[in-house]
Amino acid sequence: DVTVECDAIPTVPTVTATDNCDMTLTVSYSETSNTVVDGVGVIVREWTVTDNGGNTTTDTQTITVIDSKDPILVGVPADVTVECDAIPT
Repeated sequence: DVTVECDAIPTVPTVTATDNCDMTLTVSYSETSNTVVDGVGVIVREWTVTDNGGNTTTDTQTITVIDSKDPILVGVPADVTVECDAIPT
């Protein structure tokens, strides 16, 4: 499990599997949950592999997505000093 900033969500990695008997394993992947809205939420990724003997292994990755950075104001005018009869509107 990992916690990341909203602009640093990791890509889905390539996951492989090994088995003592079956050498032709196929790993399946699904994103079982994604509640990320406006850069905050949780993503749950799941990988599953089943061998020819019917043995199954499933593993999950939970990614908690946060936004801990303050927003930045852009275009705010500079402070000015004016005479009382020249107050801008």
